[in-house]
This record gives sequence, C-alpha cells and structure tokens, in this order.
Amino acid sequence: INPKPDQVILTSLEGVIFICSLNGAKTEVKTIGPKDNPLLEIAKDSPLPITRAIFLDNSLIVSTRGRGLLKITDREIKEIPLRLTQ
Repeated sequence: INPKPDQVILTSLEGVIFICSLNGAKTEVKTIGPKDNPLLEIAKDSPLPITRAIFLDNSLIVSTRGRGLLKITDREIKEIPLRLTQ
C-alpha cells in the first residue's frame, strides 16, 4: 500500500507490518509485530496471518485469519467489531 508519496506499507502472513518511509536519501523501516502487540498473535508464540490491507481515513485496515479486521492508527491497534445482521 502506498498511502503517501514517500511511504509504503507491507504486511506479512507472520503478523508483521512494515512501514517504509523515505527521508531524503535515507530509507526508514519500522515494524509492528506480535512481539509489539498481542492482537497480532493468535496464541502465545503463534503469529496472526494478515491476508489483506487497505488504507482508509489515515488508518490501516487489515483482514486476518483468526481475528477478523484490525484498525491500525499510528502504533495503536484495535479490533473492529463485526455485526451480524439477520
């Protein structure tokens, strides 16, 4: 995903989010993973697979195998509750 001209966000099936930014001629890579936030784990020492990602309203929305949707804003991660309608 390319939310800004100088930024790229990548995700992995191992529950890691890579935020890559250009700062002049220098490239910075920040990561958020299971060691940083328990919502990126299915169980202890078992990473949460991230399957899809979109950037919406200054937040990264990711779909996962095991937790549904997560919303990531800066370094804060929240589950997005899914409502079932009948």
